[in-house]
Parts: sequence; structure tokens; C-alpha cells
Amino acid sequence: MRAPPPSSAASTPGRSRRRPDLSLPLPQRDTSLAVPLPLPPTNIQTVSCNTGAANSSPVLQLNFSELERANRIGSGAGGAVYRVLHRPTNTQYALKVIYGHLEESVRRQIYREIEILRDVNDPNIVKCHDMFDHGGEIQVLLEFMDGGSLEGAHIPNEASLADLTRQILSGLAYLHRRHIVHRDIKPSNLLINGRRQVKIADFGVRLDSKFLIYHYNGTQLILQRKQSSSLSPPERSAASRSSNTHGTMAAKRGRKSLYRIFALAIVLALVFSAQSQRAPGYMKFVSNATDFPSEDYYDYIIVGGGTAGCPLAATLSSGYKVLLLERGGVPQESPDLMTQDGFLSTLLEVDAFESPAQAFISEEGVPNARGRVLGGSSAINAGFYSRADQEFYRMSGIHWDLRLVNQSFDWVEKAIVFGPQLKNWQSAFRDGLLEAGVSPYNGFSLSHLLGTKIGGSTFDSSGRRHSSADLLNYASPQNIRVAVHATVERILLAYTGFGSGSRQSAVGVVFRDRIGHFHHAMVRDRGEIILSAGAIGSPQLLLLSGIGPRPYLSSWGIPVSYHSPYVGQFLFDNPRNGITIVPSVPLEHSLIQVVGITESGAYLEAASNVIPFVSPLHSVFLPAPAPLYLTVATLMEKVIGPLSSGSLRLSSTDVRFNPIVRFNYFANPMDLQHCVNGLRKIGDILRSRSMDEFKFREWYGGRDFRFLGPALPINQSDNALMSDFCRRTVSTIWHYHGGCVIGRVVDSYFRVMGVDALRVVDGSAFNVSPGTNPQATMMMLGRYVGMKMLRDRLRHRN
Repeated sequence: MRAPPPSSAASTPGRSRRRPDLSLPLPQRDTSLAVPLPLPPTNIQTVSCNTGAANSSPVLQLNFSELERANRIGSGAGGAVYRVLHRPTNTQYALKVIYGHLEESVRRQIYREIEILRDVNDPNIVKCHDMFDHGGEIQVLLEFMDGGSLEGAHIPNEASLADLTRQILSGLAYLHRRHIVHRDIKPSNLLINGRRQVKIADFGVRLDSKFLIYHYNGTQLILQRKQSSSLSPPERSAASRSSNTHGTMAAKRGRKSLYRIFALAIVLALVFSAQSQRAPGYMKFVSNATDFPSEDYYDYIIVGGGTAGCPLAATLSSGYKVLLLERGGVPQESPDLMTQDGFLSTLLEVDAFESPAQAFISEEGVPNARGRVLGGSSAINAGFYSRADQEFYRMSGIHWDLRLVNQSFDWVEKAIVFGPQLKNWQSAFRDGLLEAGVSPYNGFSLSHLLGTKIGGSTFDSSGRRHSSADLLNYASPQNIRVAVHATVERILLAYTGFGSGSRQSAVGVVFRDRIGHFHHAMVRDRGEIILSAGAIGSPQLLLLSGIGPRPYLSSWGIPVSYHSPYVGQFLFDNPRNGITIVPSVPLEHSLIQVVGITESGAYLEAASNVIPFVSPLHSVFLPAPAPLYLTVATLMEKVIGPLSSGSLRLSSTDVRFNPIVRFNYFANPMDLQHCVNGLRKIGDILRSRSMDEFKFREWYGGRDFRFLGPALPINQSDNALMSDFCRRTVSTIWHYHGGCVIGRVVDSYFRVMGVDALRVVDGSAFNVSPGTNPQATMMMLGRYVGMKMLRDRLRHRN
């Protein structure tokens, strides 16, 4: 459960990067283990896909070495799909990579699909440009469809639906004329581009359609071979009249008409399925930033559609015109992100500018991640939901209206919080906590309670993720617009007032869309700009806008708008430490569901994962082994607070690049002692009877755990040994906060001190992490501040 280390300017030169061993990262696939998959016979290494298509135009022969991977856009059991750039022509393509070590039946299926790709040429079928055999893998270069698939797509009106349906039917009719049957018609295989052109992708096998029967199960079309005994009544009657030419002709015409009607029904069902079952209601007012005007005016502009930004925007839209700007896309664009099983892959499969998770490494060498998708970190996290502790309210520097706090929590929980069902590992962990003295047992509760409890989850009973983006369903559609792939470059400031009474005031923002065009969003009279870009993004944007320490900004050549010396300071991250075992019995995939809240300065949590693992041991005379699926289970502790703080500074004036961060883990000795206390409690849990079933039987008759990475020191009473373990294995639990803390950068109303019409509403305002996991409090915060602002506007209006 560790975010992977990307290449980043944030690492310190000459410093070896620490790679914590608390969990087993997904192994990098060794292409030398792949069994080469033969291409259809050809005399050249690079094969044009459309050489056999009628009326096909000459195809440009491309060199594989000229292709540069940009980001991963899809994945499956047999391979992955990447967006790639052809450097000489600056043209985007989709590269479908098919892994080589596959079963023979899968190889045959891929072989058939390649044959089909060579043979089709239609504007409603995704075009194939080239195929390559590279490193034992088949790499198919396809037309890039920048709008993704119809799964989760919003179709605004009947005219658009009719146009999409016509295009899909046209593609199906082309395949039908060529006796090609699509084996897997579903919304995710219907791709769309920015010109609203829909094209069919990922079709299966060439068969004569007269030998097939069709079934529709509500989400996809299933095709099976006909048996002679299963002919439908029209076909039986047609067969019985085969001696009559006119009857046979009529039957053929009837079957053709029936096919057209049936195909239309299937396409409409598919499109409506994609629309009604997949697309959330808020997609009605979500648009790509490219669709926005070069300048427009709003009452409130919120930068960051994350954990706090979405509920804040939804709340303010009840009475005012709101613009919400999110630098990433929508969650539905990344199917892995929407499931529990996709948690690890979302954190590990990252790129510089597009992936839902943006990885960074602290100067200590600890890998970390930030959310870059609508919903922010609530869309990439482990889903655990628990309210803040009472100490947080006392230490935060805010005069909380606790009645409104509870109402705001209720507002969130009604929409996206569920009670989890504990299985093997989480149940054993709960029992182990109680045996280790973490009591009392509080059962299921969303409140912060001393002892052991089951918390809420933002994954529903089917394992589907919900996030703060779902809170946009509360918004007033007529008052809100959400721009995705909108990267805010800076805040626009201007002086208001005259003479000595003049002050800097935020008047707008400049944001850049996906194709590099700039847009200006401006605020109306009495409007405000609100930063909700998180503990990394909000201080970074203030610095780039000229709000920060004067000498530091001047060293970057950034014009100083307001000298605020503490922007980027007091940055905190809660250390995570623990152990990982390979259990002796199979375990399910489980994220955090149970927590132990101790009095010794640490919270205790657990997770289990099933991950693929390929052994590096193989023979050149044998085929590469298929991946083994390895179960790992983790026990971890999180330090409360923490008291150690670090700082953030710029790595570039380009907002897309991560700033440089240092958290100074364990600089305060109290944090180190809390870590030691938590690890000792993990030792108690490992010695509990509840953990016995996960031990292996040793050759001498005893039983013990099999650890991945370092085990706890044998002598856990030795403070020096335990402290050394804390320092060596420190990792993150992604709960970093601070950088714009209350009382130093913003006031108790989250207003940036010294600048009018500008607030920061997110975790960067806090100097302590709320409770066991912060996402509940961040979503509450968005609703809470929004309600406060609405009440203030109403009071001043009256």
C-alpha cells in the first residue's frame, strides 16, 4: 500500500532513497519472461493493419522507436493500453500492449483479432495503424479516441443519443456485411472523440452470423453458436419452406429486418445502460476545460475539486453562481479507481501529468501521492471513514459551531458512507486488538472512540467507490459549472480602495486547459476565490501567485504581491510503520475497516491484498511461468499529531510539477516514542491467539510468521532497537497537512491574511490531523464553511 517513487526533482541529490518494506510493491514485469507471440505471417517486421481493406488509403509506416508513452489509459488481464506520441509528427495514438506469457486459447483469440484488424476499414471502427513485435509482446498501434468510452458518459439530449446510435449501428452494419461478429459489445468498447464520433473497438472473432444466437443480459451482448435444435420459430419455418424460392427470399428479408430492429434495440439498450447506470447525476454540469469561454464571471471560484472542494462547491451553489476547477479528470475515466481491488494499481500506475494519483517523494526519500481527479484524495484512498477526535477541535484554532459540525457530517454520511462487512483478516485483527488490550469494543461507529471499533467505508456493498465528487449531486445544476483538466496557473490580484486604505484583493484566476489554451475566470462584486487544492497544491499556488516570503519569491523572480512569511511552513505528515506477512491461509482483499485507538499516541490499522507475483527463476527451455497470486497482510500504526514539522518549496514555476517537500519525520522525540508505543502494541497483536492461524508450521514442529521486509526486533523492550526500526521503516499513510496553517497564513475563518476575497479551505490550514483518518473531516469542512459563508452573505444582505 505504498505509492511508488516516480522520477522527481523533489529527491535530494546524493541521498539514497529509502524504500520502506511494510508491504510488497507490485513487481515490475520482466519482458525477458514473456513468451513471444507470433504475428500473422508477414515479410516485414512492421505490419500495416489495413493492407487488406478495400479502398484503404496508403498507410504511413511508423518506427516503433519513434513512439513515446505518455500515460496508461486502460488495462486488462492480457495487457494494457497507453496513449503514445509519435515524435516526428506530434501525433497521438493508442498503443495496445498484449503480454506474451498467455494461455494458448488467449493467443488464438489475439491472433484472430489481429486478422480482423488487418481487414476492416470503416469510419465507425477504431482504425489500426501498425503492429509491432517488441520484446516478446504484441504492440498494436490504434487510433486515439480522446473522449474515452461511453461507460459513464453523459448524453445531454435525444438528438445526441440518436446521432451516437446511428454511428454505432453503422459500424455494426459494416461488421455484419463482412460476417464479423463482435463478441463483447458494451459501453466500455464504444469509444468517442472530441468531435463526438463514436467508434467500435476490441471486437473478437470472425464467424458467420447465421451460426450465432444473441442474448442481452442488461449490460452486454453475449453471442453463442446455434445448435440445430435451438433454431427460433422464424428460422424453423424458413427451413421448412426451403424448397420454395419466394418463401426463402421472404424469410431472408424478414431475418434481415429482424436483425436491424434487434441491433437498434441492443445499441439503444447499451447507450441507455451507459447513461443511466454509470453516469452520476453531477456529470450534467461537468465539462472539459476546453469547452469553457476565454473569460467568464462567477460569484465563487473554487480551485481544486477534491475532498473539501466538492462539498464546498455544492453548498455555495444553492444561492450563487459557482465555478469548480479540477486539474484532473473524472473518476469514471479510470475503472480501476472505482473499485477496492484497484486501490494499489491506482497508486502504482502513475505518470507525470495525467494519472489520477500524482506521485512525489519527500526529501527523506519516502514515496507519497496526491489526488489528481475529481474527488481528490477521497477518490484514491483506502475508503476508511471516521469523524475527528475532540482534541482536534480544541487545537485547530477555530471557534467551531459543533451543532453545524454534526449537521455537516450527517449531510456527507447520508450520501456516501456505508457499513463494511468484515471478513477473515479484518475480523482476526479486531479480535487481536481486543486480546492486546485495546478496549473497549465499540462495534460499528463513525465517532472517534477510545478502544477498538469498526469504522465507516466509502465503498458500498458491491465494492464500488464513492467519493466527495458524489456530493456534487447535492448541487443546484443551474448555478454550478465544473471544469475538469483545468490547471490553475495563478491567482489574479489587484488593489482595491484608495490611498493608505488600499489592499490587495483576489479578482480571478488563470487556468490552462488540456490543449494549452488559457482561460480567465473572474469574480463578481463581493465574490471570492477559494483554494481547496490540498496541503501541497494550495501553498504552491499561493507562492506562484506572489503570496509568500518576500526574499524567497524574489529569488525565483516572482513579483511579490503580499509578504506572508509562513506560506509553505509547518508542513506535517503522520509517519506510518508496521510489518507485512505472507499468511499461511488464503485471505481476501481488504482495505482499512477496523481501527484501534490507543492512549499511547498511536492508531492501529490493518489491510490485506492479493497481488500478482512472477518468479525470476525460469529455464530457457520452458515457457515463462504464469503470474502467481500472492496474499500479503499488513499491520500498521500511525503516529497521532504529529509534532514534527517540515516545509515546502518550489521546484519549478510550472504548477504541474510537484514542489519539494520535507516532513522531518521523528524530529520531535515525542513522535518517535509514539511510534515505539504503537509497534509494541503490534507485537502484542502478533502474539495473540487470533493471529495463530496465519503462522506457518516450521520443520522442527513450531509455528511462526513469514515476514516480507523486516520483522519487529525480538527484544521489543529495547527503546534503541525499536527507535531504529521506526527510522528505518518509516512510510506515509498519506495524511499530510499544513502549509497554510490557521493563525499564520489564514485566520479562523480561513481567509488569507492581508489579501481580500481569498480563502484556503482544505487540510493545509490544519496543524494536526483529525482523528484516525482525515477524509471525513475534510468533507465536513467543505460543507461547514460553505454554510457559514451562505449565512454571512444572508446576514449582510439583511
